[in-house]
Amino acid sequence: MSSATIEDLAKAIKAGEKVSVVDVRSDDEVKEKPSNPGSIHIPIAEFNDRISEVPKGPVVVHCAIGKRAQRAGDALRAAGYAPVMNVTDRDAARKTVEEAKELAQKILLPLVGVIAVAVMGSMMSSDSTTSADLAAAVAKGKKLSIVDVRSAGEVASKASLPGAIAIPVGEVESRISEVPKDGPVLVYCASGIRAGRAAGVLRSHGYGPVMSTVNCDSAKKIIDEVEKLAKEGATAVSEEKTQ
Repeated sequence: MSSATIEDLAKAIKAGEKVSVVDVRSDDEVKEKPSNPGSIHIPIAEFNDRISEVPKGPVVVHCAIGKRAQRAGDALRAAGYAPVMNVTDRDAARKTVEEAKELAQKILLPLVGVIAVAVMGSMMSSDSTTSADLAAAVAKGKKLSIVDVRSAGEVASKASLPGAIAIPVGEVESRISEVPKDGPVLVYCASGIRAGRAAGVLRSHGYGPVMSTVNCDSAKKIIDEVEKLAKEGATAVSEEKTQ
């Protein structure tokens, strides 16, 4: 079962639900490094028997490196909890909740609008940048940069695309120099909201063309399309020169 995303948690928070944080490390681990304030501590060995201690609603579950959190997350999802996001450790859990709360404050679109953005986002960004725009730059010898703005916990759960630059959306402004400025950029997250925000930041700093899309799978398709269009464009230019 797949882990939820920051956007899923943010939507739940926006709807008035409270996020529960569950720490499934052992008693000894918690004694050495206490749980985050307000967390529910249930060792993974006792989790199935004590799952009822977790309030129904959105949940962030963590351990120390992520494996036990994955098991607990699957158990919660199987028991009907949603959304449930499993992350690596207590720091990732704290940052995840903070980011979800911050994002919840910025969600203004009704659900229908969010769905529309997700559908259109795979082919077009908020400023109408398309895969053809990216391909035109690539055909001129520019390298396409891929930027993954999901949280560290999400990346740990599902790795970034090969060659992608992973920068959590809240750090894009401060780490913008890590993104090459002399070429096209494709930004993705898990549902499109954070990617759109990050793309806006990049454009405000003079990057372009910049395209945002909804998720990893959509980014893969766009990359393939860009490569195909760029190759066709380069071939056409070469043929014109020989005529």
